Amino acid sequence: TTALVDRMVEAIAAGTPVETIAAVTFTHAAAGNMKLRVRQKLEQRRAAESDPKIRESLATAARTLDRAFIGTIHAFCAQLLRRRPVEAGVDPVFQELAQPDALRVFGRVFRRWIEQRLASPSPTLVRALARLAWREERDGAEPLDALRQAAWSLAEWRDFPCSWEKRDFERDAAIERLIVKAEATVELRNRGRQGDPLYLGLRPLADFVDRVHRARQAGRVEGDLIETAIPRLPRDIRWLKPGGGKYGEGISREAVFASWEALKAAIEEFGQSADADLAANLRDELWEVAGLYQQAKQRAGQLDFMDLLLYTRDLLRHDDARAELQQAYQRIFVDEFQDTDPLQAEILLLLAAANPAERDWRHAAPAPGKLFVVGDPKQSIYRFRRADARLFHRVCQDLVAAGVSPHKLSTSTRSNRIIQDFVNAAFHQTIADYLPLEGGIEGQPEQPAVIALPMPHPYGSRNISKAKIEECSPEAVAAFIRWLTLDSGWKVRDPSTQRWTPVKPEHVCILFRRFTNFGADLTQEIGRASCRERV
Repeated sequence: TTALVDRMVEAIAAGTPVETIAAVTFTHAAAGNMKLRVRQKLEQRRAAESDPKIRESLATAARTLDRAFIGTIHAFCAQLLRRRPVEAGVDPVFQELAQPDALRVFGRVFRRWIEQRLASPSPTLVRALARLAWREERDGAEPLDALRQAAWSLAEWRDFPCSWEKRDFERDAAIERLIVKAEATVELRNRGRQGDPLYLGLRPLADFVDRVHRARQAGRVEGDLIETAIPRLPRDIRWLKPGGGKYGEGISREAVFASWEALKAAIEEFGQSADADLAANLRDELWEVAGLYQQAKQRAGQLDFMDLLLYTRDLLRHDDARAELQQAYQRIFVDEFQDTDPLQAEILLLLAAANPAERDWRHAAPAPGKLFVVGDPKQSIYRFRRADARLFHRVCQDLVAAGVSPHKLSTSTRSNRIIQDFVNAAFHQTIADYLPLEGGIEGQPEQPAVIALPMPHPYGSRNISKAKIEECSPEAVAAFIRWLTLDSGWKVRDPSTQRWTPVKPEHVCILFRRFTNFGADLTQEIGRASCRERV
């Protein structure tokens, strides 16, 4: 960002009018910060400038900086659409929907849709609900919430409207083959001693076969329920071991275990095919919700974030509009380019194209000096709002091939050298064309920079248990933070003064991979443990 701000100021000093500058940032907060930094840099550059004309130009630019666009890609798209609403096909006074508002509109649309569907559900919807009911039992997720999230994901990717591929999959026949295999495995299992660990470990499989037999006798065999139950078997029998010694008359425990292993492989193959088949059919079912969502917004004159991108992309495919907008913006600066999705890349590259007649963004070479982007794949928020670091690499390669000169920024003083070495060692073989971090500050010699906090009670009855780790981690983390802030004597660097200061509670940040686990709020557990430590 520092390099981007410096380049913006140099462009202004070279005579670029501020109203022809567009700087795209990732968040509104980042945009506000960039405006302050650009204004501050303009003043510093003006104070150091000896040429009176350039000094006056810089002073004027600082006073009129609000005429430059500095904001998010979505705000930039809204500005473009308001310049040419007719060609864009949007309401000239459209309302921008922030993400929470868009989710509320979508939620109302989904609720009306699902109420109508549940009155007479399709086989696909019944099948999906049966599968999701097991998920609710496992991780606390509500089936309808999961369906709504799946429909929202489709709406977020509505620039890909084609149906998904449907492969040949005879579910009922596949289920019948698995039942036959399961019966054969249970028959082998039943020839052993009832107290044997291998015999006991296969009890979930025997119970499943028994339920199928009872359902057949009652004439109530339901494929949706069996499809849901089958993938659970490997999870329920995940700790099975063949053991040692004699198993039964005329049967070895190796043969029983091998039969289960073959069945497990067949179940996993079935699960992949069943998942793909259900996903493709459910996509067609939920696609209707995306269409109803679009209709609801159009009636209200509303555009969500994806609409802003899609309508702008379509606007830039209009030759006259594209040529006019290319003239309006002489310099385009893009921060956090590693989080750019394909739509955003198409918009930015078409605006920067040297050839006004070029419609394909993948072949659009930027005009000399018009496009300046900065990005770091190490900082990519992978998959968030369709961010794709692979796209960043492809676009950078295309830009270099088109004559854009690259410059590597490897020096960072945000962290100490030991942390940088840790990051470099962890990711240099994971990220393509990895650029190592350099220039870190020296840490405190008497304290470590990276700690893997061990859990005091990680074992269950036999092996390491995730449940046990989750159970003891709040107390362990809280105790470590108490020791760190009260007794350790360790120090951190204050970013405002650049001086080392003892660790205080306000220096501590706790990051969670997820907020809940099996219905329990992990943040509350940490809070309660911290309160007990203080007491």
